[in-house]
Amino acid sequence: MQLALSLERGGARTLLSSDATQNGTRARKQFAPGASAGRQWLDAMDLCGDLCARASLESASLERAVVSFPSPVSREGLVLDDTRFRAWRGYDLTRGLREHLGVSDVAALSNVEASARFETRFGALQSLDSWLFVSLDERIESWARVGTTDVRSVHVGAQIIERDGALDEWGRRGSLEAYCSAESLRSRAQSSGLGGETSARLFELSSSSFAAQSLCDDFCARLAQGLANAVAILGGVPVCLGGEVVRGAWPLMWPRLEPFCRSVWPPRAGFSVFAASGDEDAALWGALLRTEEEKRNGGDRDTNSSS
Repeated sequence: MQLALSLERGGARTLLSSDATQNGTRARKQFAPGASAGRQWLDAMDLCGDLCARASLESASLERAVVSFPSPVSREGLVLDDTRFRAWRGYDLTRGLREHLGVSDVAALSNVEASARFETRFGALQSLDSWLFVSLDERIESWARVGTTDVRSVHVGAQIIERDGALDEWGRRGSLEAYCSAESLRSRAQSSGLGGETSARLFELSSSSFAAQSLCDDFCARLAQGLANAVAILGGVPVCLGGEVVRGAWPLMWPRLEPFCRSVWPPRAGFSVFAASGDEDAALWGALLRTEEEKRNGGDRDTNSSS
């Protein structure tokens, strides 16, 4: 049996499965508000232990354990610098799995990479050799594949699209992150008197509310600009959009986004933008898929790890 753990900003999900192609047993736990990084990790380990106990397994008998994290992770399993997870900086996720679960075969990756891997096997990216996956969650995360090379250095959310524009969490002015992440959309909705509305509700209201219409049009126009820039850099690859905003609002969002995308798309690039099919557990299955891929390739997949 293999175990996958996906850490999120406010909680953790875990999955126990014999392989990545079968149904498994899942569990979820919310972290206590204000819990330290250490407390969150221990709670996640308790969640894993409880899931193994439900399956009458000792954690040390697991074949492999994989953890995905909501910010960039090095190939060695270290949490990289991130403004949202400063307390986690430098934490060795793989070592943590070994010490707390007693599993020798472990791996770590980012949630966006895990979600992208799910889409390549079970979702919208099947049969595509090159693509750009962009996740519109609390922040904008991206992962790309060009031929046989995974490219993690395409930071779509870090693009500056508005000179002297709004500040993002890194202190950058006018970045795509400052306008098109789920968190920035909620913040701008609050400023427009639409606080408390979900992304789907905001797009629904855009047909009857001028404030919602202005907010959604600005969101789509800036997102289209950022996606077009990234596609031009990567040579015209298809774009798959996922994350909280897309899961909640895609049927209402796409009719507004498509015209903006077509108006700025690189002229020599084929126009291909579509929604991811994975749900909130996609990162769990994607983490296990990385295990299978490493076995097939002898653990030597070509990855551009610059950041």
